[in-house]
Amino acid sequence: MPTRLVLVMSDGDSALPAGPFDLFFNDAYAAGFAAHRRDHIVQIVTHPAVLPEYLDNPAAFLPDSLLPHDVLIAINIHEEIMLELPAAVAAAGGRAIVVPREDPAWTTPWSRGEVARRCAAAGLETAFPKPFCSLVEDSARPAITAMMRDLKIGRPEIKITVIDNVITAVDVIRSAPCGDTYFVARNLVGKALDDKLEWWAAKYWGSYPCRASMTFDPDFNDNMQHAAGHILLDALRAAVTATHETDPKKADDG
Repeated sequence: MPTRLVLVMSDGDSALPAGPFDLFFNDAYAAGFAAHRRDHIVQIVTHPAVLPEYLDNPAAFLPDSLLPHDVLIAINIHEEIMLELPAAVAAAGGRAIVVPREDPAWTTPWSRGEVARRCAAAGLETAFPKPFCSLVEDSARPAITAMMRDLKIGRPEIKITVIDNVITAVDVIRSAPCGDTYFVARNLVGKALDDKLEWWAAKYWGSYPCRASMTFDPDFNDNMQHAAGHILLDALRAAVTATHETDPKKADDG
């Protein structure tokens, strides 16, 4: 059975102005992910884009029950609502919760620790990838690993075919969850395997565009958008290296 996802996100409606004690939750990244992997999403749960910093009844922003699913993905939601998710997922028979962090403001260390604690108590797997395209397979998280393989998402991996030093095909083994790896792959076809290839990859990666935060993050001593860009370029370099190692024409020339 294909992996079934529940996506929790804001509704993106910011028509109401945020007050001094309100928080605003942008839905841009979540909407992009939903468009990319809608075929696996069985339910999308939204909360208002503008909410008070402290909620009297956070459970009221979730349905009485979630649809049966395997993995719940919570993207840029109110932390008090996020704390209600482990119980809701367990009740629906889910197996894991993934909380991407494309912006350092999306979660706090305390909330991540508390969600992880509640998930462990309920027998659920957790992952808090920062950014989402850094997620790697882990035998200790079989449900999340199965999701990655089924949806072909996580840390990008590509395979390139080269004829006469020109890229003739780029196969996406695994895409960044936002889908930008496919966009880059399509646009690299026809490019020469030369020193300008990384420039082209960065150009198309930025044209998609990457929606990770440009806010400085001390974990990277940089921002997460740059971190995501380096992840893509690492995938390209690995593919180029593999091509050099397996290209029979290059082997004959050597």
